[in-house]
Amino acid sequence: MSSFWSATDKIPVKQTKVSIPAENGLDFNSGGKINIHVPPSVGYFQPKESFLSFDYLIEKKGGIKTRLQLDAELGGQVLIRDIRIFSGGAGAVLLEEIQNYNVITAVRYDYESDQTLRNKRCLTEAATTWSNNTRNTRGNQRTDLANVTHNPNSAPYPGGTAASSIANTDTTGEPRKVKCLLPLHTGIFQNDKVFPSLLTEGLRLEILLEDAPRCLRVNDLVNTSRHLQHACLFHSATTTGGGDWTQNGGGIDGQMATHGAIKNGRTITDIWVRRDNNQIGLENFPLRIGETFNIIKNKLNPVDDAGDHMRGGKFDKKLVVSTLDWVVGGDSINAGGNWGLVKIGLANAPVTFAALVGGDIIEGSQGEFSIVSTDIAGLGGAVDTANVTEKMNIKVSDVELILQQLEMPAGYTRKMMSMMKAGGTLNYDFLSSTNYKYSQLAGDVVSNIRLPLSQSRAKAILSVPTDASVYTQSQQIMGYAQGAFEGTGADEGKFPTPYDASKFTYQIRPVDLKVRDSTGGVETVTNYTEVNEYSVRSGIEGICDHMSDYQWFYDGKLNPSRRVEVSKIANKRSIAQQPLIELEKALAMSGIRPLSFRKFNQNAVIGRALALQNGAYDTRGRDFNLQCNYQETDAPVKNKLWNNFVFHIRRLSVKGNQISLSV
Repeated sequence: MSSFWSATDKIPVKQTKVSIPAENGLDFNSGGKINIHVPPSVGYFQPKESFLSFDYLIEKKGGIKTRLQLDAELGGQVLIRDIRIFSGGAGAVLLEEIQNYNVITAVRYDYESDQTLRNKRCLTEAATTWSNNTRNTRGNQRTDLANVTHNPNSAPYPGGTAASSIANTDTTGEPRKVKCLLPLHTGIFQNDKVFPSLLTEGLRLEILLEDAPRCLRVNDLVNTSRHLQHACLFHSATTTGGGDWTQNGGGIDGQMATHGAIKNGRTITDIWVRRDNNQIGLENFPLRIGETFNIIKNKLNPVDDAGDHMRGGKFDKKLVVSTLDWVVGGDSINAGGNWGLVKIGLANAPVTFAALVGGDIIEGSQGEFSIVSTDIAGLGGAVDTANVTEKMNIKVSDVELILQQLEMPAGYTRKMMSMMKAGGTLNYDFLSSTNYKYSQLAGDVVSNIRLPLSQSRAKAILSVPTDASVYTQSQQIMGYAQGAFEGTGADEGKFPTPYDASKFTYQIRPVDLKVRDSTGGVETVTNYTEVNEYSVRSGIEGICDHMSDYQWFYDGKLNPSRRVEVSKIANKRSIAQQPLIELEKALAMSGIRPLSFRKFNQNAVIGRALALQNGAYDTRGRDFNLQCNYQETDAPVKNKLWNNFVFHIRRLSVKGNQISLSV
């Protein structure tokens, strides 16, 4: 307790913001490198109050119109692949290197997460979260990739209660420049202690940017491989000719299955969208003017429906959005039903369906047909290879490192420098991580991952088995490959049976199917609801891939003493407590607050705490091995790159003019 007769060693400190621009350019493309030099004149700065500031712009080429955005959870953090931090001066010492920075940051943001943090990341880091404006009404699943109205990457169409129309020349929804302010999740920049940059001759940062396809995502409301029940649902079509109807139809609730049906021989001019999933105005509508789309069945049963999934004309028929209208009220022909519908005008109208794939599109009350984008994949239309193979780019500009500089009293600095000249040593400890990578083939049913650890003060290990398969741009962005549903002859437009895993990315939410076995009979699988959901974060998030159990071996014994069963999590049908308890301890020791486990089966992580509380573990000479078994009924299907992040205390020591680092 301080009083008039006692004094503390507190000193007055002045704080100012210092902006340090990148030194090797103004604009940076995907895959490029950003160099930032923090000069020693900064003196001292508060790492946790420092941020990386930049603008980014998604550059689409090849006529692509669909809305693109960055990863919903990571936002601008997904743009950073690697970070290296060196001391300044001629004899630069590598202080910290984090390979696959966006992978470990995905672990942090998926598990250190609550609604308050997600909302903050939306404001400062260009992330997106679920919005009530684009809520679904056909299930209880939420997706952070369905936000249209509050998406920083593109503007929504104007809304309102009155009838509205968007002409075919409208450019609303084009990518716009977005400002990001990112905290750097490295050991130095997440330390609570003041960093003395004057003693390290400043700092040098090297930031390697990620390739664009691994960063970009398509809105879930138009993605055929995800959340089909939440997409825009087919109501009816304005048609003429064909079948038993010659009267124009469409937009009338009572005639959805008659006049508004799409049948062989009918000519279509407009597509009407159901009110489901909050499609009650253009401000929530995900498709854009000029975007190509198709209609698919969202409750596919390969037995009952003979494998038919795509609905639409022959593959030389492409549906293109020309105009968008929200029609208010009325119950007359083309008047918008009882209280308003969205109408899609076709750019290539009239379209005649001379050979409808999979049978008629007849909408009733079930909502079984979804409207999905084919802009990137060329799916369901003439294969536009330019849209698939043309390189996309994310341009990063106006890069600045904003430091919270601390101005110490001159006497404090003189005293510290005199002590250093007298042989004193300054020690600066910080919690960092080192990534040990290991490749595993899909056919390996037993994996023995050896880690040559050398950390003397280790805290925990977080092992993230990412999908290492080589994907096309369309697979990376949308979760499926161009041509996944395409075929020839009788197989044209059919869902691949048997299931061809090579056409899709990792399956993150399987559903039950009825499939034909080798004898032609039916293998019964119950509770079928909709088609499978696939990952759009391949290479970023961990995958279980039918793992049955795991166990660590180090220090001459198994840890824990019994195998940790993960089969319930791996098949995504249930929950297992032990791996989550192990992961919770490891996250806490890694400096990641385990606030949420909502994505435990989507971003699979194996965690091992090596110490508790303030303790540490010496890994030198311990021969660390992670033993994983894949002995479930379903064999693993994906090649994996294991990112084993070992969290440990690093010590930066400054003695005289010498800078050293001990791990």
